Amino acid sequence: MVEDKIREILENLPESELYRAYFDYCSDVNEPNVFKMNMFDEIVDTSRPYKEVKNELASDFNERDEYFYFSNNGWYESTNDLEEIIDFDDMAQTIIDREESYGLQDIEDILNGTKFEEEFEKEFKELDEELKKYIFEQLNVDNYDDLIEVVYDKRNDELKNIFPETMGYVFDDYKGD
Repeated sequence: MVEDKIREILENLPESELYRAYFDYCSDVNEPNVFKMNMFDEIVDTSRPYKEVKNELASDFNERDEYFYFSNNGWYESTNDLEEIIDFDDMAQTIIDREESYGLQDIEDILNGTKFEEEFEKEFKELDEELKKYIFEQLNVDNYDDLIEVVYDKRNDELKNIFPETMGYVFDDYKGD
């Protein structure tokens, strides 16, 4: 499933890439953002009296942590573990729904591949059975899933449009009736 693939990519990103993607995601969906702790003075109006700022800090707020964010309960929270505050399921679903990769090439490739497969499947269903059989023979595949894999693997920069343009090389020898 596409959502599982995207979630796996997100969960295995280096922390710096995850932070950048999550920052962009939060901005995109109007969620409270997560900031690097070294930005605290810049983000939080520290020109106010410290007592006032301190009243907005969670009791376990630690300025030595890597990140801080304004939580839904109205406190500034801190953490060293970015993954503890990310809802990877929601983020993956938003990526799919909005078709937004947040600058992550592996996810962009999945989104492009998903669009390609959907468009290819729509076009392929409209072909007559004889032509479908010919395509299976030419690509030496036995089923539709194998066909998708072969066609997707054979794509190149010039062949990013949907079927039949992406399959033009298969039809070169097809005479049909």
